[in-house]
Amino acid sequence: MKRTLFWIGGTIFAVITILFLGLTVFIKSYLKSDTLKAILIPKVEAFTGRNLTVDRIDVSLLKGIVVKRISLKEKDGKSDFITTEEFILDYSLMPLLRRQIVIKRIEVVSPHVSIRRDREGDYNFKDLIKERDEKKTPGKEKEKDFPFSIATDRIRIKGAEITFSDESKELPDVSTVSDGEVRALVGRGLDGIDVSGSVDIRELKTVLKGLQTVASGKIEMNRESIGLNLDVLAGKDRISLKGAVKDYFKSPDMRLDVYARELDLDRLMPAGAVTKPSKGEVKGKPVSFEKMPAKASGPASMLRASGVINVDAAKYRSYRIKDFKMAYAYQNGLVTLNPLGFSLAGGEKVNVEGVVKGDMHFRYEPGRGGSTEGIKKTASGKEKVDLHTCEVKQSAISDAIALFTGLPDLKNPRFDRATFDVTIRDQRLFIEGLMQSNLLKLDPKGMIDFDTRIDMLTDLKLSPSLSARLPAGRVTEYLKDEQGWTTIPLKIGGTVDKPSVGINQAAMGRHLGRGIKGLIEKSLSQDRPQKGGEQRPNILRDLFER
Repeated sequence: MKRTLFWIGGTIFAVITILFLGLTVFIKSYLKSDTLKAILIPKVEAFTGRNLTVDRIDVSLLKGIVVKRISLKEKDGKSDFITTEEFILDYSLMPLLRRQIVIKRIEVVSPHVSIRRDREGDYNFKDLIKERDEKKTPGKEKEKDFPFSIATDRIRIKGAEITFSDESKELPDVSTVSDGEVRALVGRGLDGIDVSGSVDIRELKTVLKGLQTVASGKIEMNRESIGLNLDVLAGKDRISLKGAVKDYFKSPDMRLDVYARELDLDRLMPAGAVTKPSKGEVKGKPVSFEKMPAKASGPASMLRASGVINVDAAKYRSYRIKDFKMAYAYQNGLVTLNPLGFSLAGGEKVNVEGVVKGDMHFRYEPGRGGSTEGIKKTASGKEKVDLHTCEVKQSAISDAIALFTGLPDLKNPRFDRATFDVTIRDQRLFIEGLMQSNLLKLDPKGMIDFDTRIDMLTDLKLSPSLSARLPAGRVTEYLKDEQGWTTIPLKIGGTVDKPSVGINQAAMGRHLGRGIKGLIEKSLSQDRPQKGGEQRPNILRDLFER
């Protein structure tokens, strides 16, 4: 009996072994490395227009298909665009007998993607998009379908690394390491891909002009959109990014909201990153925003973006910014910032406290060259500045006014209220404002261009106490009003650092005329004989004598 059971058990074991070996031989003969290479490599190369190399493909009944070292080359065929150390397909056996691969699990180990942008703004995957579009044009011969249908509910990616570099240095260098698990369905033909799942970003580093940021978080995706939720650490500042990208294959439409409780902009915007104004004359005619082309070309034309940026508090140099809010939109190379508003306080040279509200528009088209200059040339908008504190601590303009009038008090004036309407266009700031206190008033009107040149007119109104301290001169008597305030019309030119202050001759004539008229009327009403035969001074005689 024991022998019988032993014999039966041995027979069963032998049958199972034979079946296992037979299936293994069948699978290895049916799914030979060379056979799979002959199927996969030409198909991928035809689909991408690039060279594909595979070290080897191992087939096992228990482990499935293991592809070692995959490399999709750059367009030049030399450097790597995409590499993967190991690609594992765990399949179901029975459907294989029906010439159908049903993948239970796909695992990709250490994939690496290298994305580059050249100085002309073209990406190293541009040809892949072009090749795919050309293959879809009518009249082309339909390619043969992939010989299997594939379905899997688990794709696991371990240690994925993506790097991005920009030769023009307009965009930050990026490197990211992540893990992910997604679900994919591939029908007959590679165009029928449907992917959904999530990716955990372990570390995403960006470097631009020496500033490094590190982000982590989660990205969720499906065929229609990609959603993201990231926490970014920039120095000691934490920034939250939440949003989604729709239709990311054809015409990306991104919504991205940004929030930060506190930011140190001195660290995020180092002085070296700020462009200094050029010197000398501006050659050529200024380019107005309205005259720019209505549509952008190149990669930028494919992208639409919008969102809101909120910052509770920020520091920039000696200024404190609170309740910053900016809604932005980007389409066809046009950036719109509306509304734009924040509270402002502090200042090293001018201590202010108040609010700024407005909107701005400009064109930004990466890859067309001179993006910074393009922004300057196309910037337009309107801003409203309302300050309830404005104290000048150091200013070349106030120094020049104090020197011109001979009143040292005007070197550091303080205003209880200052409002400005600022219009931005043609590389200029057109300003119309009112600054007032109980000692003086100014109503500046004119422009400051992006090279800090000034062309400004203002009436300087001095209180009776300041008027009394003006240098001796009878002409100032004709510039006073009934309340004793003296008005001196000024013209300010030069630059912000080296201003020139003089008399606005046209306005001076008008003010003198009004002042003389008032004094004449007052004199005539008083120029009557008095007791003792004496007469009051005659203003006309006094004027001609002067």
